[in-house]
Amino acid sequence: MALEVKAGVRLMGLMPEMCVALIAKERLFVNIGHTCVITSGIEGKHAADSKHYVGAALDFRTRELDSFTAQRLAKDAQRALSDDYWVQLEADHMHVQYRPAKHNATT
Repeated sequence: MALEVKAGVRLMGLMPEMCVALIAKERLFVNIGHTCVITSGIEGKHAADSKHYVGAALDFRTRELDSFTAQRLAKDAQRALSDDYWVQLEADHMHVQYRPAKHNATT
């Protein structure tokens, strides 16, 4: 299986733009021989202003990846998704957030 959703993860309410991120991430994980696991959608504990709560962010499991592979995957994801997305590698997951380039230029 190329894509899994962790138990309890809620995806209803995701912005359509996050479907683009999901497809891109799944393909990148498959290319390195790993299953793409979504660990957080619109639920969970995040910062009060988190984009998860408005359906503009997803987290993907990376704990099974070595540091080099996780960093390469993050760089490849950022390149594939363009400046409209922000990819952040955390300790055990990768955060992907829709953040339109127009917004990025003003912040």
